[in-house]
Amino acid sequence: MVATELEDQDAARACAWCGGSMEGKKSSALACSVACNNARLNARRVAAKWDGVDAERPCENCGVAMVGKRPHAKYCSRKCKTAASDVRRRESGAARERDRARYASEAETRRAYARQYLQDNPERMRAIRLKRKARIRAASFEFSERDWRRLLDRYRRACAYCGDHTRDLQREHVIPLVRGGTHGVGNIIPACPPCNYAKKDKLVVEWRRPSFSRARMGWLP
Repeated sequence: MVATELEDQDAARACAWCGGSMEGKKSSALACSVACNNARLNARRVAAKWDGVDAERPCENCGVAMVGKRPHAKYCSRKCKTAASDVRRRESGAARERDRARYASEAETRRAYARQYLQDNPERMRAIRLKRKARIRAASFEFSERDWRRLLDRYRRACAYCGDHTRDLQREHVIPLVRGGTHGVGNIIPACPPCNYAKKDKLVVEWRRPSFSRARMGWLP
């Protein structure tokens, strides 16, 4: 009976490192295997070595305390390090150039897929168009073709965002309809298809880079 109780206690215990079962292990054992025990001891040594060193130093990404981290560490975890790397890549323009190059190589394939999708799902696209028309009617002021021609002349028939002169200028809502924007002169500007499609339902400050000091690099007109 005593042996049965000890076996039940061992089965209920968990490895201090991986959380696995401790069945069949000594009552004094803390880890289920040699590898787990070595990892546990190594973690204790590292924590003891760096405990209290720059404990108040915050992570450069999320701001939590860097307790137990090495003095030269900048981030509290691999997740924060990856997130900070993504931000640097976006701000440097590398991600934008990469996406443009990828789209240039896949443009025809994407267009063919979009055309096929329109043919295979006419009812879905009809519902999307009807929903957009309803939003325009709900937030609409008088906006005539004459107003549109005046806007084109005002912007010299160029995209208001990138300055590209193209015949395919589209009516772009600065504040998207889904975000409460109106369908009127004060909220419509001409935009080229790449800028209009890239902005989607974002506000300008969300779409453009956070730092407006980089306008000289071509992000702002």
